Amino acid sequence: MTSPATASNLEQGNILKKMDFSEEAFKVSYGFKNSAKVFWEHLNGVKTKTFLVQLIANFFHCPKENVFLDLVLVEEDVSKETFLSMAETQQQKDQIEREKKRRGLTNHPLIKKAEKIFNSRVDKVILN
Repeated sequence: MTSPATASNLEQGNILKKMDFSEEAFKVSYGFKNSAKVFWEHLNGVKTKTFLVQLIANFFHCPKENVFLDLVLVEEDVSKETFLSMAETQQQKDQIEREKKRRGLTNHPLIKKAEKIFNSRVDKVILN
């Protein structure tokens, strides 16, 4: 069983450190910025957290009693500098990809030729 809402909530945070998996236990430390506190609060609810622990246990084929999920709020000064949620990481990747496409279009030989013919310059590119 999966939950798109839970996935959306999890996107607002990210893994803080390497997951610790041994025969005795599986430990996950997952953080959220203070600006994403509402998602942290929802995921820390008994029902939701139990659901997450069960998903982890099923995925890694271990007893749920051996899964330790630590959902934490990241300190503001730390989060501003280095911590990016999964959603923010994806946004950065998307932005880099858009910029790469934009540069590719503006530097395309046919565009360069058209600029030369019409003695103009393409200064605005709109990507879908």
